Amino acid sequence: MSVFNTEGVKQRKTAVHLNGATEAPTATQAPVKDERDHPAGPVKHGGPMQAARILLFGVFFTVSCVL
Repeated sequence: MSVFNTEGVKQRKTAVHLNGATEAPTATQAPVKDERDHPAGPVKHGGPMQAARILLFGVFFTVSCVL
């Protein structure tokens, strides 16, 4: 005997049954990308620019807290 009461439960029909097709639709293959590819593209600025941004943000935050 089943633990769950499934009386009156209906299973949803798939798109294949609704459209009257005899075969399931096949999915198109997505192009394979290299794992190192980043969605934003290649890096535009190097380490020195990143360090300058961090330093300037720290100065901005400190000045904002003091004033």
